Amino acid sequence: MLRPRLELQRLSGQTYYDYMREKIFLPLGMKDTDFYEVDAVVRVLI
Repeated sequence: MLRPRLELQRLSGQTYYDYMREKIFLPLGMKDTDFYEVDAVVRVLI
């Protein structure tokens, strides 16, 4: 799955996640649907 994702990022100029939100989820009215990068570093707020 990595290769198509990299091609999509290269062609669109967006991250895979931003592209999916803008072009797939929002046009389908899926405003409460999202996902995240599994390997992203997330700051914990305590």
